Amino acid sequence: MYTKIKTGQIEDGKNQSVFLIIFARECQVYKDYSETGPEQREKLIPLVLMQHRWDGTVGFPGGLVNEGEALIKALIRESEEELAFEISEELYKKIQPLATYSDESINIHSYYLEVSYEKIKEIQQKSFGAKDFYSENQGCILPQIADFKGKGIKTFLTNNFYLTAKEELKELIKIECLLDFQLD
Repeated sequence: MYTKIKTGQIEDGKNQSVFLIIFARECQVYKDYSETGPEQREKLIPLVLMQHRWDGTVGFPGGLVNEGEALIKALIRESEEELAFEISEELYKKIQPLATYSDESINIHSYYLEVSYEKIKEIQQKSFGAKDFYSENQGCILPQIADFKGKGIKTFLTNNFYLTAKEELKELIKIECLLDFQLD
């Protein structure tokens, strides 16, 4: 069972892990989709980049921090290894801490980064060339943060999530006001 602790807190004697939540706020995902009407084509829908992991769960890119490695350096390394995503100086400045969770053996530090619709699609497409693509990342998905008559994000949240990924996703949605209603 994971407990939320002070964001960024490092507890002695525990492993540290970092995860990066990449999202885009205003995405016209139905712009060229002929099966919908004009109103749906104009709708702006937030997307979040997630992975189908090697263990069958859904999670965010990231992993263990190496001995002596700073959290943010580990975040950058993991993004390159799992997504082939090199974080530019401009994007580096936009990374925000989200939460830290703890159990008896590990601290899980999550961060988030807002990018454009074009950038999130580019990251997803380039991830197939990542060094650790097949060993850790079985594919990147872009779930829509939206409700479609009781489906959409509510249905997506019934998946099997890795560690604290579900709680982190819900926290991001709340902090960044990505929905116009509260999730349970």
